[in-house]
Amino acid sequence: MIKENILNILKTKSYISTIFIVLFSLTFITVIFYKVIIPSFKQQVINNILDETHRVANHLAYSIDFDHLNTEQINSLVENEMAKFQISKVHYFDKLGSVTYSSNPQKIGTVNNNSYYHDIVAQGNTYFTIKKAG
Repeated sequence: MIKENILNILKTKSYISTIFIVLFSLTFITVIFYKVIIPSFKQQVINNILDETHRVANHLAYSIDFDHLNTEQINSLVENEMAKFQISKVHYFDKLGSVTYSSNPQKIGTVNNNSYYHDIVAQGNTYFTIKKAG
């Protein structure tokens, strides 16, 4: 009885259409998922991280008065902000690229000759990078 039913199904050839439709659907869904959904999700996550990083960088740039505070006060404020926002390093530059404050005291007084300084920071924009922890 079971053998006859299987033979009848195989004779009708509808199983081929069903298998083809199932395989095509699975392939189509997989391709859409990997080519559209995952890249869109990754880009959205990256955009959210960049937006938040930009807000934090602007907050740091405008919340500390480097002209009227002494080095100890600046260090205290920067250390608190770095801990709060989980930032690994901070550099502040004058218009010529000289480091006026850095979380690495050895950098203070050095001149930043990196392209990002002249292309971004000297133009009045905030520069930030994101590095994966670990």
